[in-house]
Amino acid sequence: MRPSDVPDVTRWKLSCDACGAAWWIGRSKSGWDAWCERCQRGSSLAAWTPGTACPGCGAPLTIDPPKFVEAYGTLQNLAAVLAAWSGETAMLGSILPERPRFIADLTPPDPNSIQDAGAREALEALASGDFVSARAWLEEWAGVGRAIDTSPDAAHLWHALAIAAERTGALPLAEVAYTRALERAEQPVARLNRGVLRARRGDLAGAAEDFARAGHGREARWNRAALAVLEAVATTPGLPAHAALESARAEAGPARPTGAISRSGACCGSCWSSGHARAPARALQRVPTSA
Repeated sequence: MRPSDVPDVTRWKLSCDACGAAWWIGRSKSGWDAWCERCQRGSSLAAWTPGTACPGCGAPLTIDPPKFVEAYGTLQNLAAVLAAWSGETAMLGSILPERPRFIADLTPPDPNSIQDAGAREALEALASGDFVSARAWLEEWAGVGRAIDTSPDAAHLWHALAIAAERTGALPLAEVAYTRALERAEQPVARLNRGVLRARRGDLAGAAEDFARAGHGREARWNRAALAVLEAVATTPGLPAHAALESARAEAGPARPTGAISRSGACCGSCWSSGHARAPARALQRVPTSA
């Protein structure tokens, strides 16, 4: 039986731990979200037909759960552990997560919500992983007579420029662009992302201000908890007080169940475009469409 024959089809959220890009697979409100196994990118379709070709590489799209190749990542992890036993810890240190870790949400604004056709094209480039082109277009629009500020979509466009700048390593520009976006409209996700940049450069007071206004999503709660632990470690001789750690655990909330966790030797399409050298971990969240 094809998934399209089933009324309550499972949706999967696929996210990349290395660059933050995310995509859904399964039935959506406007049609279907499909996935390409070859180029590791998603596509939105009005209707689903088995064998539909990926617009990027021509391979068949799928709406089934992704089939990642596990062998490369497993061997990479094994080699790192064996090297650490021999006293060479650099490889293991490069794949272990950094704690406390601040989580951003770099999903770009929806191109379909933008009125200007040129701006919409830039956001489509951003969503497809062409961060360099998107940044160049948005930077030009922001610099020529500040045309970006005359647009009814100014807040979204500054937000998009911030994401493109962050993807390409221009962190000071990203922080400025998040600030411009927030000057035009309050956006919890812009607060979240600017707070992460502030925390990573050591502005803990600025980060705390942003995280406090970043909403109550999983990322915001985790970041508030991580910041509390970081401050407790920095200001307390020895181990932080048990009460401080328990307060941080309560803020972070319970662990969120996921459909599967996969480490793969292949990067996501956005990572590949931006030149990430190390294979990321990808998380799949299984979400019934009726939820």
